[in-house]
Amino acid sequence: MICKNPECRKQIDERKSAKRCYCNDRCKNRAAYIRRLEKDKHIILFDKKMKKNYRILESLKKKELGPIGLQTLKSHEFDFDIMHKDIIVKTEDGTKKIMCQVYDIIFMVNDKKQLEFV
Repeated sequence: MICKNPECRKQIDERKSAKRCYCNDRCKNRAAYIRRLEKDKHIILFDKKMKKNYRILESLKKKELGPIGLQTLKSHEFDFDIMHKDIIVKTEDGTKKIMCQVYDIIFMVNDKKQLEFV
């Protein structure tokens, strides 16, 4: 029998079960990922980019640097096209401001084109 993972295709010599289609769990999981990638490629790639953006923002927020220049974000390979929809937040003085959001991190871009965490 041959492993059904398209990247593996090894001969399965040791048969633990007649139903066995993959040489190991890694091949089984990889084959399932490849099938999902064919079906939902745009969703999976969006999620990967969103998670990368989140990791970048999270690391910069922990450093408490203050306003962060857009050039700094570009150097960290932040993707400006991958964010949740803008949200409207009421400030302490009662005015409404449009903010950006990546998961639980809310921020805004000020007039000087710098990112400020809220």
